[in-house]
Amino acid sequence: MNDQATRVLNAVAAGQEVMAENNATWVGKTAVETKVTALQGKVTDIEEIDDQITNGTGGTEQKRLAKENAAVKALRIAKPMAVFAKDTYNLELFGEIDFEWVDLRYGKDQDGIDRWQLVHDRGFANDAALVAGGYIEAGWVAELDTAIGMFEAQRGKPKAKRSNVKALNKQLNQNVKELVAIKNDLLDVLVQFKDSQPDFYDAVTAAFEPDMTGVRHLALRVRYTDKATGVKLLGVQGTIVELGLTKTSGHKGVIEFSRQELAQGNYTLQSVLNLYTTSEMINIGLSNEELVTLEVELERSNSVGTTGIVKGNVRYQGTAVPNATISAQGQSTTTNEQGQYMLTDVAVGDVTVKAILPPSIPASPQSKQATVVAGQTTTCDFEF
Repeated sequence: MNDQATRVLNAVAAGQEVMAENNATWVGKTAVETKVTALQGKVTDIEEIDDQITNGTGGTEQKRLAKENAAVKALRIAKPMAVFAKDTYNLELFGEIDFEWVDLRYGKDQDGIDRWQLVHDRGFANDAALVAGGYIEAGWVAELDTAIGMFEAQRGKPKAKRSNVKALNKQLNQNVKELVAIKNDLLDVLVQFKDSQPDFYDAVTAAFEPDMTGVRHLALRVRYTDKATGVKLLGVQGTIVELGLTKTSGHKGVIEFSRQELAQGNYTLQSVLNLYTTSEMINIGLSNEELVTLEVELERSNSVGTTGIVKGNVRYQGTAVPNATISAQGQSTTTNEQGQYMLTDVAVGDVTVKAILPPSIPASPQSKQATVVAGQTTTCDFEF
């Protein structure tokens, strides 16, 4: 599994954990529940493909579930034990068990068993201190031992090596892209909690963000959102003032600068978008070792009487398309399960509306012209 997929899956696992810990906040919200279910479904698809690529034995659903169960139980001990190791200055222990989700769940069966067993053995040796210190619960180490045994019982007999690994890797990469799209949709839906449950919203968005430490080619990533709605902003012009270097955010609302473009030092970032107040951030410190990520919220300027709404449906061969990306004049959104979308506060006049279907659908993007009238709704449908 490549580095990008590893970072994505680790981040999704962390985000799912925060969602589970705060399920009372979002259970009953149909849109959120739908995206959470879709996210887990896509994770399961990826697990099954990875198992086909890396495993030479077994292949049943019971085996997949047993492997996931053991990985979950290993992770819930390994992570707190890594904190315990740092708190007690036990660097040797920290180096041994500082595993991420991908280390424990994906890859060859024997590698997984060896890592789970190591977590078990170190957990057993430090069980009393871990439980007394509140790092783990009593009985977790024993539960991990049982889970390892359950997986070993499912391994089965060796099978012939698969000949279509290249095709499976391509399929896995496509599913990872689809997982990212679902994750982004979920974060968009969770914007509803930004004001009412800010601690939950901040925690879950941070958890879902991939750890980009060690990404060698990137120096600065800027993500733009509307301050009032949390919607990603397309078309923001971000300028590094000292260098006169300008880039424009895409439909994900993101601009990235490489380390080749930005050497180590302090910079000023100016952000400009029509109908929004210009933002300027100074003394942004960049190093040669770490990617800096900025969340920039732009505030809409006083535009009463100068905006309208664009809405419509997206269909492919007569069928509604969920998760299509629609953008116009700096705004971006995705279609719901019925293929419907809505863009609010679109500047009056002739605008270009663009539709991009999900990666799983083989169709080129479409652009249409729409005329927006102040205070009114304009319909712009897409048929692929």
